[in-house]
Amino acid sequence: MKKGILPLALSQNYGHIKNLNFAGYLGAQLSAKNIKEVNLPELGEEFKVLDQEASKVFSGNGIPFKVTKARYYLDYIIPKSGVDKELYMQGGIPHDVIDTGKYHESIEKLKKMVQDDLAYKDYEVNDWDLGDHFRVVLKHKHHSKETISTALLNRDGDKPVDFGLSLGSTDIDEGMHRAMRRKISKP
Repeated sequence: MKKGILPLALSQNYGHIKNLNFAGYLGAQLSAKNIKEVNLPELGEEFKVLDQEASKVFSGNGIPFKVTKARYYLDYIIPKSGVDKELYMQGGIPHDVIDTGKYHESIEKLKKMVQDDLAYKDYEVNDWDLGDHFRVVLKHKHHSKETISTALLNRDGDKPVDFGLSLGSTDIDEGMHRAMRRKISKP
């Protein structure tokens, strides 16, 4: 589990509270002062291969992309305005519109690859249309706010929880809320 720096406002306003455990960066990064630790499974060689294969799929269809590589996921940003691929990888300038048909073809190919290849059985493909760009995330099924929240909450066994607060209003936050409700509602 990665530890790092959370937004300054959170740390300044609430960092003094004893036993308060923050998780930032989409719920997947614990603050450096966090007293809890979570050990999640290591990924195998298949994750590196998945990275290479996904990049080939986009490149093969002429889809420009930037990718953020993390421990449990690959996060692709694909601009709708289109760009020269080499310039985009270096912060280039948009010029024409990408072929959305090729984009959707690429997504279907990735989903089929993950579904059909047993090496990728623990991975999933998520994609979103975010207005001026597409976002595609290939992630390990263990990488979610619910998994991390559950692991943190289970560290203390059946010890009762006096107080719990989960903040978030998007679909990706629902798993975290479920984990909190399960722990808080135990008799």
